[in-house]
Amino acid sequence: MKDAWYDFFVRKNEWIRREYERYVIEHIEEHDKLRFLHWLVLLRLNWHYRILRKKTPLLYENRDAGKVGNGGQEIGNAGQKRQKGSGREKLPYLKGAESRSTRWTPPHDMVRLLKDYDVVSFDIFDTLIFRPLDLPRHLFWFVGNELDMLNFVNVRTQAENTVRDEKEQREGHREVTIREIYEQIQKETGLDPERGIAAEIGTERKLCQANPYMKYVFDTLLALGTRIFLVSDMYLPKEFVEQLLEKCGYAGYEQLLVSCDCQCSKRDGRLFQLLKDYAQGARADAPRIVHVGDNPETDIGMAQKMGLETFHYENTTVKGRPYRTDEIPGMVGSAYRGIVNNHLHNGYRRYDAYYEFGFLYGGLFHYGFAQHIHRFAAEHGMEKILFVARDGYIMKQIYDGCFTDIPSGYLLCSRISNLKMAAYCNRRAYLKEYVYRWVQEKMEISLGEVLENMELGKMIPELTPYVDPKERISEENTPALLRFLDDHWSQIRKIYEETIRVAGKYYGQYFAGAKKVLVVDIGWRGQAVLALRSLERDYWHFGCEIIGMLAASAPTHECQGQLQAGILNTYLFSPIDNISCFRFHSKISINNILLELFAGAPMPSFAGFREGDSGHGDDREENCKDGGEADSRETGTSYELIFDVPEPANYETIAKIHQGICDFAELYRRAFADYPYMNRISGYDAYMPIRHIFKDYSFIKRFFGNYEFQDTVGGTAGKNSRTMRDIFRKFRL
Repeated sequence: MKDAWYDFFVRKNEWIRREYERYVIEHIEEHDKLRFLHWLVLLRLNWHYRILRKKTPLLYENRDAGKVGNGGQEIGNAGQKRQKGSGREKLPYLKGAESRSTRWTPPHDMVRLLKDYDVVSFDIFDTLIFRPLDLPRHLFWFVGNELDMLNFVNVRTQAENTVRDEKEQREGHREVTIREIYEQIQKETGLDPERGIAAEIGTERKLCQANPYMKYVFDTLLALGTRIFLVSDMYLPKEFVEQLLEKCGYAGYEQLLVSCDCQCSKRDGRLFQLLKDYAQGARADAPRIVHVGDNPETDIGMAQKMGLETFHYENTTVKGRPYRTDEIPGMVGSAYRGIVNNHLHNGYRRYDAYYEFGFLYGGLFHYGFAQHIHRFAAEHGMEKILFVARDGYIMKQIYDGCFTDIPSGYLLCSRISNLKMAAYCNRRAYLKEYVYRWVQEKMEISLGEVLENMELGKMIPELTPYVDPKERISEENTPALLRFLDDHWSQIRKIYEETIRVAGKYYGQYFAGAKKVLVVDIGWRGQAVLALRSLERDYWHFGCEIIGMLAASAPTHECQGQLQAGILNTYLFSPIDNISCFRFHSKISINNILLELFAGAPMPSFAGFREGDSGHGDDREENCKDGGEADSRETGTSYELIFDVPEPANYETIAKIHQGICDFAELYRRAFADYPYMNRISGYDAYMPIRHIFKDYSFIKRFFGNYEFQDTVGGTAGKNSRTMRDIFRKFRL
């Protein structure tokens, strides 16, 4: 009945649903304690949209409903850019792939547009060449670090403005050289100009990179015999700009014109006149010239005023800025925004929504987490790093792409298997997942099937005196089941001890011989780590200290003691670290599930171990991607690895998400290879892109609605498979 009312008053009207669900997310604590206030909000929304039939939003900014996004669904997405004093909230691009959000001219079409001109002129910075930063002046952070100077961004910017103002008063133009700028800085600070110039030029050389779109256009036009000129308003000397262009792969152009050497600029038009003079040469007729650049005023407006044809290459920062989070401060924030904007909006390729989900929201998290893991392992003397399946699948790839000095492994270890093996010391968690959750979720499963999921199928006949095994589990018959389990607990322990013995053969490969090992999981309470610690201490005796590293811990405080003691550690947030992110994330439990979208793997969940007779060596895990069993033989004994029901419908999506994550990590690593301190990405910074997409669930609902989950513990041949759409309904979102 409640679902029917909710469907009628909320879900049947897309405007009401969007505004009401967002309001609930932002006031979740109030939703639990003062529900009647939310009923009043819902009443207002229904009156506004249904009775008055208003087309304007009641609670939030207009989102341009009625447009069609990827997949053909009608959507509402942001006119999202926050204006000063407007109160508008800045949101991510919600329609689909951001790289498809604007008009696109593929690079080969760009060549067709330009190839018939006699001369093609290119702007350089932000057109041919990119810096992996949000704004050009952010490069001065790196220069200031090399010079050990505080507030150098402002020092450098103000000095340049001062010199330009003085030059304009003296000579009537604003073109200055880098030497003049650093001579002004010397007057203000005492810095040796030679040292300052060397630091800035060296930084430009390290950070600048070719724009792949323009590199293709440049090279193709050159091969077609087009005359190419390069024109730049820049304080760097022509000789260095030539070196920078060569470093980025640009060669074969006819002429390079730099404003500080020519003492005139694109802005005043005289640099374009020089371009026309050089292009004219000894020709009797005037050549057809087209100029390509990103600045609407100088590259387009002034070029047209000087008689040139133009092509506006829209600045990647301008295109991406409306959708970027501003909540990542400083150098890492600038790097994140710069890399994302340059990659998604340079025009060389367009991507799909799943790739961009990984790139935009999972890339910084996984790269930062890999750096954090390695730093922690090195500082604490870890001999090995083990990534827990399946959540550690992509984490291990990113880590291995960055480090080789501390070896890593991929450890088959899951909640399904750990709960059973550790039931002897954590009976409460075992019963909660294998008994109480079935009742809570009102699943269609018999008591006999419950025992089979617990690997206690042989004990079903013994259940009959207590309760009929064919009965569906319910609140009424659960006490009888619990009495049965309590009466037979010694027998159950013996069954699981056999599993523990067999599992020890597998885990011995990873833990035996090592003194300290770091086990990495995505979250949330560290059950996998704590189970392994208990089993090692009580049964296996490998002599290895096992420490846990979680991406995050939320929404409970259950593991606060282990976090304080350092048995468990986190990166993004926990009840004792990065509290603001912990509180935001913990408001709605579904956020845990959503974060795990980054951590899928193209294989089924690991279910456990049993004795086996034959083996396939080290290929046993690879052979189980379709579920079922795999074998291993070692020193006369063997075991089988058991896998749960696969979710093949997810595998293509997972691959795209992971490719986006990997591409971001590689771009970031290459961009700042000369600046290792840029790898110190805080958990707060890494979480901000995730928080950004969690502000509005409409993107995830639209593109991940059919994503499948095995929602409960234990394999039941897919009976418990749910989609993300089901999960959102469960949480009434």
